[in-house]
Amino acid sequence: MNFSPRQLHGLTAGDLRDTFAKTGVEPTRVVVEATEDHFRDDANSLISTLHDLRSLGVRVALDDFGTGHSSLGRLRHMPIDIIKLDRSFVRGLPEDTCDLAIVNTVMTMARHLDMHFLAEGVETCEQLGLLRDQGCDLIQGYVYIPPLPASDCARWCEEFHRDGPSSPSQCGDPT
Repeated sequence: MNFSPRQLHGLTAGDLRDTFAKTGVEPTRVVVEATEDHFRDDANSLISTLHDLRSLGVRVALDDFGTGHSSLGRLRHMPIDIIKLDRSFVRGLPEDTCDLAIVNTVMTMARHLDMHFLAEGVETCEQLGLLRDQGCDLIQGYVYIPPLPASDCARWCEEFHRDGPSSPSQCGDPT
C-alpha cells in the first residue's frame, strides 16, 4: 500500500484494523511503503504510526532507498522490515561495478539490520540472475510482470495464487 506523506501521517492502526475487518484482508499480507522523504517532517510521529501498524502484523517497506535524504543513523531506529533499493541502482547491472557495489552494500546492511532487501526495477534476465546469485531476498520489476490494466490484475493474481512464484519464462529457468 502506498500513501502520500500526508495520508501516512494521518493513518492510524485503528483505521487499518477496521479496513481489515471489513474486507477480510489478513494484515500480515499487507506492506505499507514509505519513502525517505516521508521521514523528513515530523519523523517521530511517523515512526510511532509505523510501530502501531507493525503491531497489527503489517510490514513496512522503505521505498526508493538511496534517492532521498538518507540518514543511516535514523535508519537503525525506523520500524522497517524491507529496504527497497531504487531502480536507478539496478539499471546498470550487471555491467556497472559501482551499481553492483551499492547493491551488495545495501543488501549486507539490510541483513545486519534484520531487514529484507528488495531490488526494484529488475528488467532483464541478466539482472535477475546476478541478483539471485548475490542472494537478493526479493525482486520486483518488468522481468516478472509489466504494469497491468485493472481488468487483467485479478486473473494474474489468481494464476499467481494457483501456480506460485516462478521465474520469467523468457529467462529459461522454470523455478
